[in-house]
Amino acid sequence: MIEIIIIIIFASKITQLLCLCRFEWKNFSSLCAIDINPDSLRTYKHNFPDAQIICDDIQKIDPKDLRLSLGLKKQQLSAIIGGPPCQGFSRNVPAGYRYLNDPQNLLYITYIKFVREFKPKYVVIENVPEILNAYQGIVKNEITKLLEYMGYKVTIMSLNAAFYGVPQTRKRAFFVGCLYGNEIETPKQTHYGNVKNLNITNYQLSIDNTLKPLVTVREAISDLPPLEAGDEYPKKKYPQKANSAYQKLLRNNSKTLVNHVARKLSPVQMSRARSLKEGQDARDLPENLAPKILQSCQ
Repeated sequence: MIEIIIIIIFASKITQLLCLCRFEWKNFSSLCAIDINPDSLRTYKHNFPDAQIICDDIQKIDPKDLRLSLGLKKQQLSAIIGGPPCQGFSRNVPAGYRYLNDPQNLLYITYIKFVREFKPKYVVIENVPEILNAYQGIVKNEITKLLEYMGYKVTIMSLNAAFYGVPQTRKRAFFVGCLYGNEIETPKQTHYGNVKNLNITNYQLSIDNTLKPLVTVREAISDLPPLEAGDEYPKKKYPQKANSAYQKLLRNNSKTLVNHVARKLSPVQMSRARSLKEGQDARDLPENLAPKILQSCQ
């Protein structure tokens, strides 16, 4: 039996799409997606053609009107997933530009209004890990309190996508609420390794030898033809066979390579790329090449 899931996407984040794919594998179905970015919704609709999409400011949508238009009773919905904007919490934004009463920061309250109206079995809120400590923990405590007041058992976790088979060190915080009072267990790690030094990979084998090594960028994209900045690969067959299990997974038996586009870079961006060695990031750039926003955060 396929259950129902509604997705409320605030900031055009790919995280929700990945999360939804996991729900699809577990016999959930996407019912509705909301975003203010039309490009994001076009992508979403392509991947989930049966879902209703709404391109609008989430604050302008009445939760009750939406519930009735979808033909749902309270507590009939399986889950609501959302990722309120993270700019007001992220360390990538200079402290002087972050403040608690930023209207974007308060969109989690709008999200909670939808939870209150639909009363789904499960609630998932995703954001940057800094939200857990930002502004002396005020936002974390408020989200937890509001969900608990509605009867949800709330589990808070901070996860790194690299330890779950994604070739990227993306850390995210999750608030997971269960209406029936059961605490949600943190997903078991599936991959092991040192994200800063891939040569150090054996330290966790003694704990669990079923874990797989981290998926590297090479394993993810080495089958793609090289492009110059600003170039686009014409839609045609892959020029070579998949080189890794991860590439085979992503191809999903597809024979045609699409959306292979190299972003056009400015001279300073090219200099930054050439300056970085394997394993480095923007924090390793020399001062004359470091982005101003990064200099402000130091």
